[in-house]
Amino acid sequence: MIVNEGCQLVVIDERLSKGLVRAETRGLTDALKQHTGEVLRTFHERVMAHFEKQSRLTLPEMQAMAVDLHNSAKTAFNPLWCDLEISAPTRGRPQSGDYEMLHYWINPKHVEGTANRLMMIAMFSAWGSRKQASMRAHDTLTSFYEHAAHRLLQRCGSNEAAVRAIGERLVETIIIPTLALHDAPSSLIETELAIPFMDGLLIGRFVRRSPDTIAGDHKIISKAGWRTRPITFGALAEFVVKTYIGPNEMTDRQERIAYQVESWLDIHRKEAETIRRYITYKLGALWDSGHMRRDEFDALAADYRRMHERVFMPGSSLPIGSSFR
Repeated sequence: MIVNEGCQLVVIDERLSKGLVRAETRGLTDALKQHTGEVLRTFHERVMAHFEKQSRLTLPEMQAMAVDLHNSAKTAFNPLWCDLEISAPTRGRPQSGDYEMLHYWINPKHVEGTANRLMMIAMFSAWGSRKQASMRAHDTLTSFYEHAAHRLLQRCGSNEAAVRAIGERLVETIIIPTLALHDAPSSLIETELAIPFMDGLLIGRFVRRSPDTIAGDHKIISKAGWRTRPITFGALAEFVVKTYIGPNEMTDRQERIAYQVESWLDIHRKEAETIRRYITYKLGALWDSGHMRRDEFDALAADYRRMHERVFMPGSSLPIGSSFR
C-alpha cells in the first residue's frame, strides 16, 4: 500500500515533451514485440496443430486453450486488470461457443535524449471460437511519465508499487480520455486534464499524434493459416500524465477539480466499467456489439463534454498544473 503524505509536485524537464513525439512515432515497439511475441508464438503453434488435423476445435479444447492463453498472458504482462469470458453453446447452436479476454498492462518506452521512460497503458485482447482465434496487442492513447512515479515513490513507496498504482488508476478511469478523444476537435490539443488520485491529482495534457501511426499487432489464426491485420487510431491526440501533486500542494481550484471529477466518475461508474471492459470489443464499437446503444454513448459523451467545459475551461488565469513545464 502506498501512503501519499508529503508527496511533492513533479516538475517535468522540457526534453521529455520534445522526446515524446519521437517516442510516439515508432509504432509497434520492440518492447511490445518482446512482451507479446512468446505468447503469440506459443498459442499459434498449439492452435495450428489442431487446425491442421481438423477444421474446428472440440468445445473442451477451445475452453482449455482459452484458459491457457489467459494464464499465459497474465504471466507475460502482469496485468493491471484482466478478464476472461467463455460462452457455452446454445440450444439453437449446439456447435457454437466462444471466448474473449482483455488484459491491460504497462508498455514502457524510452524517451529519446532522457533517462526517463514513457509508461504506455497497453492492451492485449484475444477472442475466438471453435474455428478461429484472434489476438491483438497495442498501446492505448493514455500514458504517464515514469518520472511522476519516481517522485511519488521517493516519499511514498517502491518504484514498482508507484508505477502500478498510477497504471491501475488510469485503467480504472480510462473512460475519461476515451470520451475526451472521441470526435475531439483540434482545440483539445495542448489543453490540460486532471484525474483524482490518492487525495491529489494526476495532471496531464493532450498532445498531438499522427493518426497513421501503427498502434500494435493483430493476428488471426484459422485452418487457412496465420493472417495479420493493421491497427490504426484515427484520433489526432492522446493523453499523457506529466505530473502528480499530493494533497499538501493542492490549490483551492485543484481541490474543486478533484471533487467534481470524482463525483462525475461516481455517477457513471457502470458506464466506466463497460467502456473499460469492451473498449476494444471484437465486433467493433460498443454499439455494434450491443454493450451500449449508440444514443447512450452519445449522451454519455455529451455529458462528459459538459463536465469538461465546466471544470477545466473556466475563465481563470491559473492553469491546472501551473508549476510544470
